[in-house]
Amino acid sequence: MTMATAIDVFPSRWRAALAYGLLAAVLTVTVALPIATVWRGAPIGVDTLGPLNLFAGQMVLATFLLAWFALQGGRSWRAFLSVPSGHWIARIARGIRVGLLGWLITIAAMVVLSAFARGADVAPQEGFTDLVVWMARRPLALRVLVIAVAMVVEEAFFRAFLQPRFGIATATLCFALSHVNYGSPIMGGGVFVIGLVLGVAFRRYGDLVVCAVAHGVFDAIQLLVILPLVASRL
Repeated sequence: MTMATAIDVFPSRWRAALAYGLLAAVLTVTVALPIATVWRGAPIGVDTLGPLNLFAGQMVLATFLLAWFALQGGRSWRAFLSVPSGHWIARIARGIRVGLLGWLITIAAMVVLSAFARGADVAPQEGFTDLVVWMARRPLALRVLVIAVAMVVEEAFFRAFLQPRFGIATATLCFALSHVNYGSPIMGGGVFVIGLVLGVAFRRYGDLVVCAVAHGVFDAIQLLVILPLVASRL
């Protein structure tokens, strides 16, 4: 019996078919479409961006997880999302440590990638700078909300759902590819690195809370500290 069949037992074949059909649709929207967007090479436009655009991907992932959970039936949400009970302070502290370490590793990797990019004359997609400035100027409350939603929903999908079924490599790659439409190869490489760190943490601890907190720490440093500093120099 494979890991997927051990995890996913549906009451009927039509429910299983519908669930996997929804999964294919979600991966198309969140992974294939960003790749197609980058492949077209169209400039990134911020004129039409609004608050809803920041949460569109997470809304799709959250809706899918709810649908899959409902189609399966008979499982507790804690088991479905790998959320143990108890020892909350220790688990949150562990997540903070993983997040800080992951940020340091990712920044180191991005420095190396930047050197390779300069040597290979690889530049960000047109409009990437405008996107950085636009995001840095969003209200603080909105950026905090972006962090909170992303850390929970993305970790629930890519780590708690996708990784046990398809492995750490596939889950990490999908996580990175879902962010490629930001328009920066270096940032895409950084997302892969932090995704790998989070994947290793999930494999070690099997705890969504640890990964969600770590994800939140990473995003908080980027969106609340690094991005405003970078935008102020642009």
